[in-house]
Amino acid sequence: MKEEAEPEEWLELLDKREEVLGQIADAIDRGFVLPPEWNLQYATPFLEIDQRLLPVMQEKQDELSEKINQIQRGRTANKQYGGYSGSPAYGAFFDTKK
Repeated sequence: MKEEAEPEEWLELLDKREEVLGQIADAIDRGFVLPPEWNLQYATPFLEIDQRLLPVMQEKQDELSEKINQIQRGRTANKQYGGYSGSPAYGAFFDTKK
């Protein structure tokens, strides 16, 4: 999976992965014994993907959290100085907090 991939693509792949893991879990619950070679074929790649994907997803989440915080700080500042978003009348600016 590419690190530049969009979160929507991640969700789609994670949904497919969860579906496959659910099918395997259902088979195990019904008494199916997984052959040892399936461990190498399926379990190991899933684990490797998880180990690569989770840090990338965490980094993206941290970036988005920081952007959200910046937006919230901007909104707070705009509320404090409400009404001054346009041009000041007659070139005057009155710095008063509400």
